[in-house]
Amino acid sequence: MPDRCAPAPSPPQQAKASSLQPPAFHFQRQGRSLGLALALAGWLALLGVGGVAAQVSPWILGGLALPCLPGLWDLWRNPSSGLTVGADEIRWHIAQQATGVALSEIALLRLDRRWDLSYRATLVLHSGAKLRLPQPALPPIQALETSLAAHGTPCQRHPFSIF
Repeated sequence: MPDRCAPAPSPPQQAKASSLQPPAFHFQRQGRSLGLALALAGWLALLGVGGVAAQVSPWILGGLALPCLPGLWDLWRNPSSGLTVGADEIRWHIAQQATGVALSEIALLRLDRRWDLSYRATLVLHSGAKLRLPQPALPPIQALETSLAAHGTPCQRHPFSIF
């Protein structure tokens, strides 16, 4: 009968090495969302009220309805966008386009706060080149910063830069 108090055999060295790597980070967003649908419905309802109650000219209503077209297109197509930080590279995609760069090539992540309180994320490479992460593929900033810091990539925050 085996001794239940005996120490368990130690795991192989390879398993120890793999447990030291930071976990992969994955973020994905769909173009079709409840917020977009509600915003479009509210704008179109406001235009309907303007057309019926205020008797606004159809030409003016048509011009005011033009900003709804990209939102309606996103509701129809439902494009996917996302970002993945793996063990050795960062990859992002928007609809049909995908791009990536090795983590070893990244010198730092620069986060610029914009006047609308959103962030612009730029990957500065060791070669001096800059890659801007597209806004639809951008995850919550704290999660992105934490994930890249776990992989050894430093981050700089710049509040409200004009350029």
